[in-house]
Amino acid sequence: MYKEKNPTRERLRSKTPGCIPPLRIRVALPRDVEALTRLLGELFRQEAEFNPEPRRQRRALRALLARGDEALVLVAERGPDAVGMVTLQALISTATGGSSAWLEDMVVTAAERGRGTGSALMKAAMTEARRRRWTRISLLTDADNSRAHKFYRKHAFAASPMRPFRRMI
Repeated sequence: MYKEKNPTRERLRSKTPGCIPPLRIRVALPRDVEALTRLLGELFRQEAEFNPEPRRQRRALRALLARGDEALVLVAERGPDAVGMVTLQALISTATGGSSAWLEDMVVTAAERGRGTGSALMKAAMTEARRRRWTRISLLTDADNSRAHKFYRKHAFAASPMRPFRRMI
């Protein structure tokens, strides 16, 4: 389990009426699929290229959760609510000579943004990627999503000169 920077302060805050419950980052479980599907719906509604299709998202999440060490799905919770998630999938990089990861999904609910949840998810994902000896994390963002670009730069990601291409099969 991954913890916020100052869990003592968060525990004290959570006992005060009207305060925000502490953030908890953990590995997702099959019981989380519905909550994760809702989070992906929020992500896909803001992306230019994708639309929410809950049946497909459920199927993909179940497949990711079944991949063991070849995939990582982390969920961020405040109290009983899932407020963010990140997914990574392992692949072999001939460039680095080892396993690397593809960051497929990263989303924090609109109400949760600005509270450090995305950074906590990223820190937990990086910690686990290092533990698994993944050599690199790659990802895509919408070209016009300047908030995402700023976020990833803050976490030491660099823009790639490579250009993505895609073909549906």
